[in-house]
Amino acid sequence: MYCELIVVSTLVNNTSFARTMVDTVCLCDGLCDPTYAARANLKRIESKRFYMEAFDREKATRPI
Repeated sequence: MYCELIVVSTLVNNTSFARTMVDTVCLCDGLCDPTYAARANLKRIESKRFYMEAFDREKATRPI
């Protein structure tokens, strides 16, 4: 499903502003520009990949 993006200006850690996408549950991913993350001194955390599982217990072929 496609919807128009909602973007707002946010204050991050009381130090810098960022244009931020609001999660409307129609978007399949969230992005943060690595340059901004470094400039705003945001901590990066590794996350494990996992496979979604459907209600019939069939697993997705690609990890998330």
